[in-house]
Amino acid sequence: MKTTKRIEYIDALRGFTMLLVVTGHIYSMCFMHDKFYEYDLSFNNFFELLLMPLFYFISGFVFYKPYKHWNYSSIKNFTINKVRILLISALSFFLLFCLLYHKNIIISFFDVHKSGYWFTFVLFIYYFIFITIDIVTCTLYRKHAFSNITITFSIILGFLLYFFTSNGFLLNILPSQISSLLSINKWIYFLFFSFGCLIHKYYDSFFKLQNLKYVKDGVLILFASMTICIFYQNKYHVFIHNYILKLFIALFGITLILVLFKENEIHLSNSTKFGHCLQYIGKYTLDIYYLHFLFLPYNMSFIGVWLANNPNPLLEFCMSSTLAIVVIFCSLFVSKIIRMSPILAYLLLGAKRIQ
Repeated sequence: MKTTKRIEYIDALRGFTMLLVVTGHIYSMCFMHDKFYEYDLSFNNFFELLLMPLFYFISGFVFYKPYKHWNYSSIKNFTINKVRILLISALSFFLLFCLLYHKNIIISFFDVHKSGYWFTFVLFIYYFIFITIDIVTCTLYRKHAFSNITITFSIILGFLLYFFTSNGFLLNILPSQISSLLSINKWIYFLFFSFGCLIHKYYDSFFKLQNLKYVKDGVLILFASMTICIFYQNKYHVFIHNYILKLFIALFGITLILVLFKENEIHLSNSTKFGHCLQYIGKYTLDIYYLHFLFLPYNMSFIGVWLANNPNPLLEFCMSSTLAIVVIFCSLFVSKIIRMSPILAYLLLGAKRIQ
């Protein structure tokens, strides 16, 4: 698929994923469900298997440009733009968050999670890694950007990073301060970023394959079987490492979700209310990401305690998703106010400078 036009169902998918991200933060950062074990029956524990892989997959999918050519000028412009949007904006809201919630700035910055603001920092690293691979590939093999060789190397590197990060190898060989500063344990998602580039490059072939008889059925059966396995496996008789199982769950899950949204793109178009709402959220995911930490109701751990003693997955999900919608609304409202000022929008939200 060779087009630079926005794909409506991808924007809707971004909005859907953002909803789940904020819902997950309500669950983990507000309800404080640290009393729940990793594989307790919970909608959030299920979504956590897919959330960040899906988000980075979308980032890779959107990053792919079929006619892109890397040279000094394009790399310079791209870097300046992404530093402003992904690093400076994130740092501004990170500092604001630390001041409002009396967090130690130095300790928070050197923490793996960076008070929640790690996503864009790691995404910037992914861009740097992919572009480096692309430039080397174009130079050595005289290929154009996003060539088959580039994507092949990035997929291989993604697998290596996933494996050596998941098993703790990278974390053990690097000083803890360095691994925390660079959020090394989050580099496992580079594979999904590369997978997004791969699917976009072979977009038409991918959906032709999915339309073959029994392909979607097979993927769905494998996904369901692996998910059931990881939630119900006997911890004393683990026949496969959990992180390997999680990898295939994420890949199959991303495939199914992408196909689901593609097949329902008519219902997710801007002409429908539901599609319009999801797309609107999807177009402002970074605004919501930066702002929503300021609106999370952090003093609701009593709900987490109650749910831990009275497990009810449906009730838990309804409560957390409802609060997530409120938080997203507040974030979009403040985003709208900030964007009334072109200067503030440029400095804080990475909006384009008005000439």
